[in-house]
Amino acid sequence: MPRPQFHVYIALSADGYIARADGAIDWLAPFDSEEYGYDDFTAELGAIVMGRTTFDQLLGFGEWPYQTLKTYVMTSSPPGELPEGVEAVSESPTALAEKLSGAESQNIWVVGGGALIQSFLKEGLIDRMDLFVMPLMLGSGIRLFGADGPAQELSLKDSKTYENGAVMLRYET
Repeated sequence: MPRPQFHVYIALSADGYIARADGAIDWLAPFDSEEYGYDDFTAELGAIVMGRTTFDQLLGFGEWPYQTLKTYVMTSSPPGELPEGVEAVSESPTALAEKLSGAESQNIWVVGGGALIQSFLKEGLIDRMDLFVMPLMLGSGIRLFGADGPAQELSLKDSKTYENGAVMLRYET
């Protein structure tokens, strides 16, 4: 059975950070007026995978934003009550990919955080990355790619520059 295709779609600062040290993403607010192809991207999805910290952060924003997509929260400490369509899982990325093969053989968004994305990269599961490099440097925070990430060749498939200075880089692995 074919395995699902795992995609990353994420914004990062020019110096490689996806959030401030405390997890805050307030630095993205000045860039909210642009759509960045988000609607087209999410229309291609069959499911979402995220880490526990990202899940908790999204819950703090109010109404669950992904009501129409099956969501898997990878965690060793499952949350209590989960929104409809959300499942806590504790297996490895490879085991999850095997579990989702066949019936859910489609595009799956690996939302984050950085450690979760790194674990999928280490297991060779990321098929495409849409990286939105924002024109600012945070100086510190949570990096998208850790120091112990795997060496990996990428193939640039597309790029786009936005009027606000952001650049989208689409890579396939």
